[in-house]
Amino acid sequence: MRELYQTDHKRWREMSTSWGERFPERSKLAGQVIPNGSRVLDLGAGTMVLKRYLKEDCIYQPCDLYSRDSNCLEADLNKREFPEGKKYDWVTLIGLFQFLKEPEWVLNKCRDVASHLYVTFSPRLRMELKDEEKVWREGEGWFNHHNLGEYIQLVERCGWKVEKIAKLPANVVLVASQKMSTRTDDPLNEVKNLAKVELHRHLEGSLRPEMLLGLAQKNRINLPFRQPEDWKAKLRFNSFEDFIPPFLVGVKCLRELDDFEAVAYDLGLQMVEENILYAEVTFTAQFYLGRPFPMIEILRALNRGREKVRLEFGRHINWVIDLVRNRPKLAREAFDSIMALDLESLGVVGLGLGGPEIGFPVDPLRDCFVEASRRGLAILPHAGESGGASSIREAINLGAKRLGHGVQAHLHPELLRELIEKEIHLEVCIGSNVALKLFSEKEHPVRELFDSGCRMSLNSDDPVLFQSDMNKEWRRAIEHHHFELKDLRKLNQMALEDSMASPSLKRELSLALSENWKELD
Repeated sequence: MRELYQTDHKRWREMSTSWGERFPERSKLAGQVIPNGSRVLDLGAGTMVLKRYLKEDCIYQPCDLYSRDSNCLEADLNKREFPEGKKYDWVTLIGLFQFLKEPEWVLNKCRDVASHLYVTFSPRLRMELKDEEKVWREGEGWFNHHNLGEYIQLVERCGWKVEKIAKLPANVVLVASQKMSTRTDDPLNEVKNLAKVELHRHLEGSLRPEMLLGLAQKNRINLPFRQPEDWKAKLRFNSFEDFIPPFLVGVKCLRELDDFEAVAYDLGLQMVEENILYAEVTFTAQFYLGRPFPMIEILRALNRGREKVRLEFGRHINWVIDLVRNRPKLAREAFDSIMALDLESLGVVGLGLGGPEIGFPVDPLRDCFVEASRRGLAILPHAGESGGASSIREAINLGAKRLGHGVQAHLHPELLRELIEKEIHLEVCIGSNVALKLFSEKEHPVRELFDSGCRMSLNSDDPVLFQSDMNKEWRRAIEHHHFELKDLRKLNQMALEDSMASPSLKRELSLALSENWKELD
């Protein structure tokens, strides 16, 4: 065995010649991510596969142990050699990270020369490796055996903010930008660094097109698209009815138990990208009654993903079970199967009510909410999204702690005062309302509701289907509705206070939020 931490130049020359060719998808994705005109430093460039995929007007600077042409810089990062003296927009470490003796040193040096980072690696825990695989990896010079969460923590500890996580067949990609060390004059740039709480997000509406394609291939399902861009182009709606078929595409793809675990884990990746510390995620159980396994097994699978998210990323998820108004028979069947379970151990904290409001009152399912309340679940119905005063009144009479949306209350002053007096929280989703043509951006009442004294929060609803996320929701509140960072901080605090997190978790999250936001004080 060679000396620990000594770079095996002969082996690296052989590997760096072949690995880029074997895994071109890593460089291809970088070419899609890195914008026109960027100056790019490619560390561990190998045969410079990345250059093939960069846009033509990018300025490419390769660097490796060995110079393969006159333009290639030479440096051994494991000897603390680093190409300095020039500034770049991007630095890439493609297939190199796990071979670094001191990854923290390299990441810090990258911050000195570039504002954006693109890094790929193969995440594994040492304890998960078989003995023969450990010997092979160490013989190949793999110094780092971490899971994804540990890699993310490492990158962020070195002053980078992870903005995108992509999973490839043999690798994971992190795209990051430098964290702001001090407050800037532009709050739009600060949003991504601010820790968040989200209370209204649907699991099925969070399935990214890459995830859908993978599930469809695995489960032999035909999809109405073949490329992620094709799916995004189809997501244009004129009404709530237009939204339902794309939503059900995700439902159709969830066929096996490991699918549910995978989408819960991917939700955790999205939380990292959006800097969400805690989320209450709505899961429409009745859609899965026809699966060949009981509801308890589906929830256990979701919770395996949820637990990985907690352990690897330090993010927390609780579940809200949604009943669909216009399918009361299936809703009751799902409710009965859920109520037979130990809900607290499964992370189920609330019962929701979804589906079209107009023409479908709550009466057929009213006793479900009475029983759920008796069992200690929070009552969290959708109301006042497209429906008016009667829908909101029904929700109040159910004992709702929060309303999904609730924005139509702005048209009914007496009802709005009652919501304020009873401290019933509104889960506002600007992007969703605008996408479904309920309001124009200019007409949305979010600012009016906030100024009236409502307890409320901002949320992404179905972020993939509405092509939004929490960062975008906060940015549009600033850009279009005159919110300041102090207002967003207040909304975030109300979200935490009115969440169903346990008292101990609320204390933990409150400290984390205070620590994160204090840089703005």
